[in-house]
Amino acid sequence: MPDNRRSKTVTQGVQRSPNRTLLRAVGFGDQDFDKPIVGVANAHSSITPCNIGIGALAACAGCCRPHKHSMA
Repeated sequence: MPDNRRSKTVTQGVQRSPNRTLLRAVGFGDQDFDKPIVGVANAHSSITPCNIGIGALAACAGCCRPHKHSMA
């Protein structure tokens, strides 16, 4: 699957068994390893004003498109 080009370096092969074990523990199934994996990072901080609005953006990203593997 061409869309899975980067994700398969983390999920495919004997050496990646520990990675798949961790992903299975958070709810991934066999068919999920053939799909691209997309991560969303949140740099929200209230220490400096430059990042203070990121929390609201991250909340929107989490609620606008819920997914079964969401950490929210």
